[in-house]
Amino acid sequence: MIPDSSKVTLIATDKIIPYEFNNRIHDETQIDHIANSINEFGFNQPLVIDEKNILIVGHGRLLAAKKLNLEFVPVIIKTDLNETQKKVYRILDNKIQTESAWDFANLTSELGILQEMGFAMESWGLENLMLPSHSEEDGDSSNDSNGSKEYLIVVTCQNENDQQEKFNRIKELEWDAKLI
Repeated sequence: MIPDSSKVTLIATDKIIPYEFNNRIHDETQIDHIANSINEFGFNQPLVIDEKNILIVGHGRLLAAKKLNLEFVPVIIKTDLNETQKKVYRILDNKIQTESAWDFANLTSELGILQEMGFAMESWGLENLMLPSHSEEDGDSSNDSNGSKEYLIVVTCQNENDQQEKFNRIKELEWDAKLI
């Protein structure tokens, strides 16, 4: 059973107070992507605030809502968390999503279908997820200005820090690489 404190309600955007120690950074590009998503699909993930209207979860969505000049946003007001639980929840909400991995075969298939359908990948930041096709004969889409062709190498990492450390080691070798 869902507790009563988990009911979704609308609240004025200007009444929500961002948490001053938010540990995630949302750049303008990401905020634009979130705003595009809200415009296209609706506001389907409520913000989570405490009894003082201090934001617990959803800083990026709040910034996007403000960019869209939304007067009201859906929220869940959590009154059953102590200060420690709020801090832990803020961190875990951001960390847990980074623990999953992409299924690159499925991702490549889905993105390929979207591309064939004429979906504008750039509006959503999905062009960075596009993996080069290994079946392309001409190679135009995966060649850079030096005539080099991109190939996929998968490096298994334990977590985000491990990923960054391995990426830095690759860059120290002066190899051209990018994180996906």
